[in-house]
Amino acid sequence: MSLLGTVAPLIAAMCLGCASVKSAFTYPARHCEYGDIMDCEHYPATPVLKETSAQGYRFANAPATSQNSDELFVVLMLSGGGTRSAAFSYGVMKELARAAVPRANRSMLDEVDVISAVSGGSFPAAYLALNGPQGLPKFETDFLRWNAQGDLIRTLVFNQKVRNRLASQYFSRVDVAVEKWDEHLFHGATFGQLIGRRPYLMIDATDVATGTVFPFTQSYVDPLCIDLSKFQIARAVGASGAFPPLLSALTIENHGSQCHYVPPEWVTKSSKDRWGNRELFRMANEVLSLTNVVNRPYVHLTDRGVGDNIGARNITRALSIPQAEIPLAEMVKSGRIQRLLLIVVNAQVVDQNDVDISAHSPSARRTFLGAVDAPLNNYSRLAIEGLYRAVEDLQERNSAVACSPGSTTGCLSMFYMVELSFDQIADANERQFFEYLPTTYALDGPVVDGLIRVGGQLLRAHPEYNRLMCDLERGDWKKRGALAGCREQAYQGQ
Repeated sequence: MSLLGTVAPLIAAMCLGCASVKSAFTYPARHCEYGDIMDCEHYPATPVLKETSAQGYRFANAPATSQNSDELFVVLMLSGGGTRSAAFSYGVMKELARAAVPRANRSMLDEVDVISAVSGGSFPAAYLALNGPQGLPKFETDFLRWNAQGDLIRTLVFNQKVRNRLASQYFSRVDVAVEKWDEHLFHGATFGQLIGRRPYLMIDATDVATGTVFPFTQSYVDPLCIDLSKFQIARAVGASGAFPPLLSALTIENHGSQCHYVPPEWVTKSSKDRWGNRELFRMANEVLSLTNVVNRPYVHLTDRGVGDNIGARNITRALSIPQAEIPLAEMVKSGRIQRLLLIVVNAQVVDQNDVDISAHSPSARRTFLGAVDAPLNNYSRLAIEGLYRAVEDLQERNSAVACSPGSTTGCLSMFYMVELSFDQIADANERQFFEYLPTTYALDGPVVDGLIRVGGQLLRAHPEYNRLMCDLERGDWKKRGALAGCREQAYQGQ
């Protein structure tokens, strides 16, 4: 079932707590704690970065440790999909926590280096980054067993104080949701608490004005002169899951004139090179767009699912563009990464499409929902295919150095690509059940249990994951290459 189809009945009820049409003109001149005065309420001020530097929440400031190596580099990409995605992703994380790295005193979850997450997937991603593998089990009670959607709707509809606050054009439904997420999950935590730690978290939202991915990292918000170390994690999660029209876009201020930001040389050069590297051209112009504080004094962010519901864009760029913040291509070339595991957790569902049964034209609502869902699903598929192509290109570019001496299976064995989705469930009835789950922030306990179980089962059954575990078990996991028999064993019966 589509997200719009699921939430449509809720929109009217939620908008009882909305003000009339709001427009952002200027920052309000007067502030107060609370009252019936229009525009007293305001979303939190965006922290100002006084001066650009190499400090802050950047991948470069999260070095490898004794419990998290670079040689075995693990990347998770967690899709959108509300609680369905959160539970599915949590099941995968639980399985990684159960699996031990051979001849090392840690789990595969300890080895997770980067998480790129969207919407529903950003909840377990941020929770893991903040609380670590030891604190992850509490996510079940803090979020998965909580009727977050019901709690939010009751607050919006029946809480008179909140309804009065929403009369301000500077305070919206997404700000109420952020307060809920912070109260239940993050307790005021900011990105500053994540500096120097892995997994490195990239929560993705969509820039409403440009349609481009907006990852919450210090490198990306430098042009806005935002100090991400003081920015609440709950607001990033809220922006990533602000699917319209259920939730309004989240607004941040552009302080671009206040930190003496100067674009890197590659931005200036690539922004003019339309016929060179097209992706680098787009990246450069994204940066320059954010520096335009005159025309963009504010930046409005919405659910990343409207552009890339997989969270693959950051990682595709890291595999193919040297200027990307996470230099995966260079780390592979230099030998820092000996084995690269990419896991895509795709909680996409299918629509129960029965329009072709009837001789009559579909209703306007049915046609509209199909017109919205189809591009989102198609783009997700293209994003995954782009990720596969980036891996293949990186393999080809590094084929001469991708194996250690003595490897018996060729020079492309260091890359392991794992995509997990409901269509891999063997039992037809169970597969159909999970593929038709709604996108919501409230699921019954048995459904949550099933999603957690399926996440672990699909990871354990995936041939590429089994090939990696076999290679690690039989060989030196700090060296490239695979031993004879692991590929055959992993793919036997597939």
